[in-house]
Amino acid sequence: MSEPPAHEKQWREDQKTHWKRQIRLSEWLNRITAAGTIIALAALIFLYIQINIAKTALKTSERAWVTIPGVTLEAPIVADQKARVVAGLRNSSKSPALQMTIRHAVAVLSSMPSVDRESFLKHPTDSTSILGPETTYHSFNTDYLVTTDAMREIASKRVAFYSYGLIEYVDIFGTSHWLTFCFLTNDITITNLFTCQRGNDTDKN
Repeated sequence: MSEPPAHEKQWREDQKTHWKRQIRLSEWLNRITAAGTIIALAALIFLYIQINIAKTALKTSERAWVTIPGVTLEAPIVADQKARVVAGLRNSSKSPALQMTIRHAVAVLSSMPSVDRESFLKHPTDSTSILGPETTYHSFNTDYLVTTDAMREIASKRVAFYSYGLIEYVDIFGTSHWLTFCFLTNDITITNLFTCQRGNDTDKN
């Protein structure tokens, strides 16, 4: 067999070189396409995270925030008379607190009562209402008859006068919220109740 002419051998070599270049170019294009796809996916993930952060920030800034600024007595405790507890509610948000329910208890006890959401769900609801935005008002009053013996025990610091309860409400986004509260006094000469060491808690929604 005779060898192909020199010009045909050169043509074949040129074709090999051409196809190698095409293959390298195709590989680079595939790499560029893959990198672009990864960058696009990363951008979409970042956008999704940013949207969720914005939604969370909106809910946090616009949802109702209900707190109890304080609990007081209308007058100092007097033996064999009803002590009237007055509690204020505050919604510091620009949106209303909807379907708000209050469960409240008053007692003279030697130790702090159990104040948690589960135990208070058994108590009857005192009221259901809406608390408007940026509003503070005295929402519930409760009378409690303090006997002579009970007053003597309070004065001796052996017991304390407690006001505690559970408040539940729904924000404009449809999320349910709750808070428990506990206030006490063992001083029959003052009307302000002090915050308990525990029993003041709220949801993490």
